[in-house]
Amino acid sequence: MFRGVLIDQSVPRPEVILKLTEVVSYRETTLESESFRGKVLFHNIKVSDKNLWHVLYEVMQSIKSPGWFFHLVSDDLLYIVMPNAILTSTNDEKELMNIFDYAIHHGIHPKQLDLKKLFSNPFS
Repeated sequence: MFRGVLIDQSVPRPEVILKLTEVVSYRETTLESESFRGKVLFHNIKVSDKNLWHVLYEVMQSIKSPGWFFHLVSDDLLYIVMPNAILTSTNDEKELMNIFDYAIHHGIHPKQLDLKKLFSNPFS
């Protein structure tokens, strides 16, 4: 089972993706260092192995650019999705730094990229 967060405002039709997941909880808040976006809705989700690639592909095809990303984690495997990209990493410093650099280059705010933390708290 993979766990992660889908932000409503990051995709045009979140319900298409959410129907492929189990919504564990949700919360409304602002993004780190991006309060100008206003409040956003975070869905804490679980995704089965069976639906993993369907969810990753749906998000990759629809996630807004620039400045949005999606993540899923299972044990020691992390997927980060941005427009036209599905990136993967283990809990390895070099791999995580490569994703960090790629994400910064594609408009993600650095304060939102504590990727190592996602392994212990995928709902953050």
